[in-house]
Amino acid sequence: MLFGIELSECNQAVIRDNNITSKEGFDVPRRGDAVRAWYSHENLIERNNIRDSRDMVAWYASHNKFLSNKAVGSRYSLHFMYANQNLVENNEFVGNTVGMFFMYSASSNIKNNLVMDSDGAFGIGIGLKDVSDFTIENNTLVYNARGILLDNSPFQPGSTIKFYENKILHNVVG
Repeated sequence: MLFGIELSECNQAVIRDNNITSKEGFDVPRRGDAVRAWYSHENLIERNNIRDSRDMVAWYASHNKFLSNKAVGSRYSLHFMYANQNLVENNEFVGNTVGMFFMYSASSNIKNNLVMDSDGAFGIGIGLKDVSDFTIENNTLVYNARGILLDNSPFQPGSTIKFYENKILHNVVG
């Protein structure tokens, strides 16, 4: 599989209850993306099981909901770029290189997720680069190389990143 499900300039789609994996035996960079949302808005990505793929991505994609998905053995469980006003809730990301990484994005809510065993040289539970006005609440980040990575965030003057009631446990660096 090169790509599992691709949304390209697609709005208001529902991607629900799928099992998505890549071909066995390929190195991570040669695996395909499980879900790719590109210039796609107001989509629901819900209750999907992803195993041994490359990434689940949302690029230039806003007002999407990623709910109750599970990703195991991938590179980026979830990677956002230029993606605003998204909701990431009740997901389970275990044994991936990176749980969630957000770049150049604003006004998203990340809540009630489990990110565990993101390890290796680049292992990150939640990474934020050049983002503004995020709320990160009630997530559990456990056994990651780095629980949270902040890089130039918040980005916009006067903006905030709010952390509430997260559990940051047994990471090499919290």
